Amino acid sequence: MNGFIKNRIVKTLVVPFWINSILYALFFYFIIGAHYPVAKWICGITGITLINEYAWFPIVISVLYLAFYFVYKNCKSFVKGNVILLAVILLLASLFCVGGHFAWWNGPSNWYLDDALWEQKKWWMDLKLLWFSGEWWVNTCVAFLWGIVFGQNEEKVILWFKKFYWGKLISAAVIFAGCLLLQSFGMSHFGYWSELSGNGPGIGAKAITWILQQPSIIMFVVVLFMVMMKFNTENPVTRFFGNISLETYLMNFMAVLMFWPLIYKGRTEEVHVSDGNLNLVLFEVGVVGASVLLGLVYRLICKHAKKLIK
Repeated sequence: MNGFIKNRIVKTLVVPFWINSILYALFFYFIIGAHYPVAKWICGITGITLINEYAWFPIVISVLYLAFYFVYKNCKSFVKGNVILLAVILLLASLFCVGGHFAWWNGPSNWYLDDALWEQKKWWMDLKLLWFSGEWWVNTCVAFLWGIVFGQNEEKVILWFKKFYWGKLISAAVIFAGCLLLQSFGMSHFGYWSELSGNGPGIGAKAITWILQQPSIIMFVVVLFMVMMKFNTENPVTRFFGNISLETYLMNFMAVLMFWPLIYKGRTEEVHVSDGNLNLVLFEVGVVGASVLLGLVYRLICKHAKKLIK
């Protein structure tokens, strides 16, 4: 626990997040030529709202790290600590279920289904801006707790998996398939985007979908761990990307926007496909390559910035 906040949160997540926000602000202003309200620039750079819509991950993992630190630093019982951390995760999920994907609550009922009203909304009411607006912020947080529970019982769990390994792996795979069916049922019958049904925010539908998805997330981790007990997946490629995973992820949206014109023409939302799918291939190769290069540059900038801050 010594130095946990400084090393795991401030140096590893907060500082890189702010640097990333500044880089995206420069990109949007000088390259894209975006004309945002001053408040949006300020909120985006400071992290009050997202200027890089993919950058929710450093925020949510920082929240979970803080919860982990304060819970297990002050709680002597693993069981009590796990229950409190589960309550934090349920709170985060509740924030999404109530908040939805955008500021649906700032206007008359179902106002967002009216194209004219949607165009007139304030900038902060848009998609992918406010904290915890969107299921991608909260639908896998349970894996964080699952990892902690595993860590508390690692030796016992590994020994149990080793006994009758193949039978347990097949059983886990079958259970995982059933959980995927349960998740699919939740998505199709309730769904996260329940605002668009015309029946208000659909808070209950989101909550049910979140609950029905959790078993598949837990079982995915179990199956993946069991497979990796037998098969070594470490090689130069995985080691390379493992070292720059956060950097390539945070710079990926910039790479996507750079190659966006290859697949979208004008203001249409339909993907343009050329003969032989050549533009799709160029888009994929370009995005992957640019994400790596931008990630390496970003990593270098963060390294020097941390020295200056220190």
